[in-house]
Amino acid sequence: FCLFGQRIAPMNRTPHDRADAIEALLRLRDDDDKLIPPPAFLSAAERYNITPQIDRWVIEHTLGFAQ
Repeated sequence: FCLFGQRIAPMNRTPHDRADAIEALLRLRDDDDKLIPPPAFLSAAERYNITPQIDRWVIEHTLGFAQ
């Protein structure tokens, strides 16, 4: 897996808006190092009931970036 960050910002910013937020995006790399989009692997993860482990991986690695 690998994570990407996507900035979330209001379209019409005002001086009272908080700082931009970042959305974590999960991707999977194949053997050729090409990115596989979530729809291509998440349905299999759901079928084999491993989404909780993937969620934990995402949380651990996202929090690691925040330190």
